[in-house]
Amino acid sequence: MLSISTLASAQNVERLIVDTLNVEVTDTLNIEGIDISDDDNLPVDSVSLIRFEPLDSAYFQQLEDIMEQYEKEEKARQVLRGYEDRLLRREMNYNPDGWTSILRGVILTKTDKHYRDNAPLFQVKGNDWIEYGIAALPAAGTYISKLLGVKSTSTTKRMILSNAMAYGLTAGLCSGLKGVVSERRPDGSDDHSMPSRHVAMAFAAATILHREYGYKSPWISIGGYATATATQFLRLHNNNHWINDLYIGSGIGIVSTHFAYFITDKILGLSGISHKPKVDMSDVKYALDFDRQPTSLSLVSSIESGRVEGWTAEATLSTSLEYSKFFNPYFAVEAIGRISTTKINELNDDLLMYHTDIAVKGSYPIFPGVRFSARGIAGGRMTGGVKEIDDKSFEIGCGCSLDYMKYDKYAFGFSFDYYHSMSSLMQNRYLVGMSWKILL
Repeated sequence: MLSISTLASAQNVERLIVDTLNVEVTDTLNIEGIDISDDDNLPVDSVSLIRFEPLDSAYFQQLEDIMEQYEKEEKARQVLRGYEDRLLRREMNYNPDGWTSILRGVILTKTDKHYRDNAPLFQVKGNDWIEYGIAALPAAGTYISKLLGVKSTSTTKRMILSNAMAYGLTAGLCSGLKGVVSERRPDGSDDHSMPSRHVAMAFAAATILHREYGYKSPWISIGGYATATATQFLRLHNNNHWINDLYIGSGIGIVSTHFAYFITDKILGLSGISHKPKVDMSDVKYALDFDRQPTSLSLVSSIESGRVEGWTAEATLSTSLEYSKFFNPYFAVEAIGRISTTKINELNDDLLMYHTDIAVKGSYPIFPGVRFSARGIAGGRMTGGVKEIDDKSFEIGCGCSLDYMKYDKYAFGFSFDYYHSMSSLMQNRYLVGMSWKILL
């Protein structure tokens, strides 16, 4: 026996099957000779007489297949909704990024103190306005996009509150530390070298751009951090700062920004989120590819150190772009382009070194979303920036790295490399780096 509501439900299922499978339903419903095509002709006291003719086996199998597929899709949707909820919680929780940069800066402050205290003046200077302009590019990209109506992660209220707090904290902490530390700049212009306010503001702006528009593409995040890294490089090479100033400055900018968003979310809650995280099949593909074949382009920022034959030099800032082509889950070939800069006391100048290398890498996914890799490196190196030094040499090396998926289509990692040059100049060098990887 079927009730009227059951009949309606059955008719809806029929319509669902017709719409989904695009098939013609040939089975008919009979009610003891009563035509039910017109609901008004259905006698109330005849409801108990309603019954279906038997469905043929093919029709019944199609119905079973539809229901089974629907259950599978619903389970998949539940998994994705659960993951999206976790992404939303991660967006609103405190993000600890940036503290490793501060730690690196503190270590360099201790280990490089003797060099800074005894270094001569480095008179060559760059253009402050160019460096300000580069540092401001991520902020300009964020606010121009918002004004043009490009949907960001935050509502306007969340963006205004968090950004004002981020820049305020960054500027306040930098000004306070400058007064307390009183470190002389390399060019001797004043005693406000530690930390770099330029770099702090640049990394604050890059982190804001990442949080607001990084969900659209990892290239946006990498672009923001690349301009901030360029600011680091120029402030060091143009003798405005020592290397430890740069890392503490970048850490302050990142930490302040994440803290500002965390506090803002405590005030506004979910009402401050304009774009809630969504997961599509491309995100799933990139996550799987990280374990199967993670071809990538990486931006790597490293501290380089080691013996400098015949010269007195500070720790070296090294920045590289690395392309990794995987042929299976365990083997890759890499192309590496790297530039380094370091201050040399005896010449009162900054030495540039350009590296072009290839590498063969073995890699293994030790956990889902986590990879350990080791590689052998070979290539060439040449110097520039100091007319007294003209050096070209062959170099070999080896290294290892640990990478993990941090965001969709985006991975973060730590690396350690050793380079040996067939030259007496900076012959043995050690690099400790952080990398941002875009999965291609």
